[in-house]
Amino acid sequence: MKHIALPTRLVLASLMVAAGVAGAQVVLRDVPKTGGGGKAETPRWLGKTNSLSIEERRVIVDRELARIEATNVEFGPDQTRYRDSSGKAQSIATGSILMVLPAEAKPLGTVKGIEWREIADVETGPLGRVEMLDGQVFPGKVVAGAAKTDAIRWEHSLLGVMELPLDGISRLVFKPGTPTVAVNGTSDAIQFTNGDVARGTLEKVEIAEASAIAQVTMDVAGKPFTAGTDRVVSVTLANPPSRAQGVFMWLRDGTVVGSKEAQFATSGLTLSGSLSGSDKPMMIPWDEVVGVNMDAAKVVALSSIAMSEVKPIEGRAWAAEPVVESSGSAQAGVGEVGLSGPIRVRWSLPGGARMVSMVAMLPPSARTMGDCVLVVECGGKTVRQRLHGGEPSVFVRLEPTDPASAGTLTVTIESGEGGSIQDRVVLRRAIVLVK
Repeated sequence: MKHIALPTRLVLASLMVAAGVAGAQVVLRDVPKTGGGGKAETPRWLGKTNSLSIEERRVIVDRELARIEATNVEFGPDQTRYRDSSGKAQSIATGSILMVLPAEAKPLGTVKGIEWREIADVETGPLGRVEMLDGQVFPGKVVAGAAKTDAIRWEHSLLGVMELPLDGISRLVFKPGTPTVAVNGTSDAIQFTNGDVARGTLEKVEIAEASAIAQVTMDVAGKPFTAGTDRVVSVTLANPPSRAQGVFMWLRDGTVVGSKEAQFATSGLTLSGSLSGSDKPMMIPWDEVVGVNMDAAKVVALSSIAMSEVKPIEGRAWAAEPVVESSGSAQAGVGEVGLSGPIRVRWSLPGGARMVSMVAMLPPSARTMGDCVLVVECGGKTVRQRLHGGEPSVFVRLEPTDPASAGTLTVTIESGEGGSIQDRVVLRRAIVLVK
């Protein structure tokens, strides 16, 4: 049997903190916009694990949120073959796959192989990028030529030249690696390299025939204002957010591309009906793929949901504010949530929530002294698990049975035997499955 050789190198996304759906996307190398509940700074203990190990492992998530740690994965149109954690050959119906994610560097609960990085550790790429409202991201550059009204011509190394509508764009970044400003909700914003900000309505971004530098034109107080993109860090548009639909794929170069349909094959994933406007089928080799979500409309990252309540427990007067990684900057769009106990946090889940899953773990820096009790409650179901250096992680999957409380998820971190020292818990790949 022929096996696919999956890559051992994966571009690492920078860790950035923000809540809200409109954050920067997969390999964002600058500080994203901030949104709902979450602290806008990055502690050392919240970070990434290696995305793909030398054992060529992936995590397959089925449509009931069950997880399979798989090696030697061979995807096919009908059946996907793999070897399980014991090395035994197994298969799963390809149609039952909901997500394909990069595996942990080592099995959960093992300190070795986990790499925790800070923003400054991440390289800055030379290209700009377009971030769409629905979560798609296209690294690339503006190219010359006449575009449709209210659209830009953007060249992507894999997808070619695209015409992207301005009303579908969240942000244009021309200087990756530089912090960007937030919009005020009613005006678009140009941030310049000297720190100045101009606000108004973006009219066009194009390359004039006489210049190799793209020009940004904005209506500022009724007057047109034009600047070259060599002076511009980013342009943030005040467009309303849009929820992801269809199939989403995360690629090694930071691209996030959506399509109406996708078909698995041994050589790669074929996209049909691209959400970027092209109807031409495109095959993406598996060694370029970081993650896949086969039904983006049904998967909601917990990191994208604002917390409805954060409160101290055990008689404490205050609780450290949770830290939330932007869903867009994370692997396959599922950001991490960092909690410091003792604390209780609640989320109001989206309508139609039918299942919740996550991996809760003590980060390596907390495994010497950390000892706490994790309590996860949703819809009449409760999971209670002690986390400590000898058993630092647990996979949680809850299917609510009580309709009255199915719309609320509660996570509590209680002090363990050693008190609250290093009682820090990271919720990884926490997702909500909706109907």
